[in-house]
Amino acid sequence: MKKSYLKARKKRRKGTIPPAKKALGQNFLTDEHLLDELAELTQASSDDCVLEIGAGPGGLSLPIAKRAGKLICVELDGDLLPYLKIKLEGHENVSIIQGDALTLDLDEILSPYQNIRIVGNLPYHLTTPLMERFFSMQTPLKSVSVMVQKEAGERICADRGTSLFGPLGALVRLHGEPEVAKEVPARLFSPPPKVDSVFLHIPFYENLMAYEDRQKLIKFIRQCFLQKRKTLYNNLQSYKSLPRETWMDIFQNLDLPPTVRAEEVDVDTFRRLYTLIEEKQ
Repeated sequence: MKKSYLKARKKRRKGTIPPAKKALGQNFLTDEHLLDELAELTQASSDDCVLEIGAGPGGLSLPIAKRAGKLICVELDGDLLPYLKIKLEGHENVSIIQGDALTLDLDEILSPYQNIRIVGNLPYHLTTPLMERFFSMQTPLKSVSVMVQKEAGERICADRGTSLFGPLGALVRLHGEPEVAKEVPARLFSPPPKVDSVFLHIPFYENLMAYEDRQKLIKFIRQCFLQKRKTLYNNLQSYKSLPRETWMDIFQNLDLPPTVRAEEVDVDTFRRLYTLIEEKQ
């Protein structure tokens, strides 16, 4: 047995884990009751395959492994792998992958499985790129359940017409309905971050657009939010060259004033707007 595993086993017996690495945005949860509650909030069952991003020392992994039919843990930090493996000893439904969730081929990893849920305690500084990655996957998902900074959670859950509504919130609502399942104060983390967190649960809609069409719509929505201070009309000028009269007809068809901004438009209207624009050759 490698020295790293012997050292990890000894520390586990003492109830200790390696110190969190600030550079990796690590903040660990150790309260077993809270971790069990979070695992329950993911709604994982024996029919599901769960992909856990940033498994860390395995605090959330263990209660999920007890619920899910299959658990795939992704962890970048090699120093934590021995602790994670020891935590999950005896659970034959678990696979552990060392790697970066932003560069791994997640679709390929999940290709043998169905009924897939993604869970994770996300590093605050990687919330947006990771969420964009999840919601741009080709693999059909049942849900995404993640711990994020409270402010990020507010942006993701924001309704249109509010200043917090942006491209990430629109991207999420294209796939499902986000909800704050649990508020988690900073003091429950080790080390405590400077801000509180929320655990989001986002169940996916059953009937999504085809993957290729959805990717085109996602690109279109990003264009709509290209410069937040500009009107929707101005942001779309570089998307497609159409006469002003045609643009005004499209906006009028959807009851959109020429001065409307992207944050005032709901996802269904974005979809209809995209369709009308694509029909214009």
